[in-house]
Amino acid sequence: MRGTNYSSNYLDGSADNAWYIEPNQLPFDMTDISDAGFNVVKIYGTAANGATHLAALDAMVAVDPNVKFLVLDFVTYETDYSVATGGANRTSKIEEFEDMITIFKEHPAVIGYGFGNENNLNLGTTPAADWYSLVDAACAAGKVIDATRYFFTVEGELGTYPGDASLLNLDAVGANIYRGATFTDLLQDIVSLTSKPFFLAEFGIERTDNTQGEQDDQATEVLALIQEAESYYPYICGWIHFKWTHNSNSSQFYHITAPLAQGVNQSRTKYTAYNTIKNYNITTSYASA
Repeated sequence: MRGTNYSSNYLDGSADNAWYIEPNQLPFDMTDISDAGFNVVKIYGTAANGATHLAALDAMVAVDPNVKFLVLDFVTYETDYSVATGGANRTSKIEEFEDMITIFKEHPAVIGYGFGNENNLNLGTTPAADWYSLVDAACAAGKVIDATRYFFTVEGELGTYPGDASLLNLDAVGANIYRGATFTDLLQDIVSLTSKPFFLAEFGIERTDNTQGEQDDQATEVLALIQEAESYYPYICGWIHFKWTHNSNSSQFYHITAPLAQGVNQSRTKYTAYNTIKNYNITTSYASA
């Protein structure tokens, strides 16, 4: 997998807007995503608006019939998911996950369902063991609906991961890794903690402004991280860069294309990192002999 986290959100749009909020922008973005050699798009799914989700997937697949999607159900942070007192929250969240799967199982481009997103770093009153038991229960319930796709969770780092024996229904482990210009001892962490397929669910380099010097630094460092990640094969099966575009020009410049004003639908301005990633993806085979 060589992927990107995606939202079509417009400039100054709410962070809570759905990933498909600008349907007329989807073909433009998918063209550029495909041209850059990304083969996986990671989106945030919900249990609502099924027809709109599927229509948006169709619009992107019409541009690139080979693109695949990972759909993540974002689980709210610091909610009581404990076995002792959070039973209602556990049941409700599993039901939402089941409803999401019921929507997305209809689309052949979907290859995996995710449950979580750094919850292990935002546990609140929930013991870590109870969080992971919820992940496993959610995956088990999801497989009753669709056992043909991969089920994954997204860790914030790997420090609390309890081992594969506690997560028999989990097929793959994703992790959001932000350690600066290197992943440091990530490979040792992977090898010691899991034998499941592992991928980078998020990584990136933030810059503080849009000057060319900052863009050049971001591009150089992101490329180095991609090369480092791919050197871990076969212990890592891919990466998802964060992020295609942000909805703001003022902060968190992890993204690789510029936001557009609401209603302006066209190919986006590309930052240097986009072109650097593109050149690497289209000239370098991942996991070749």
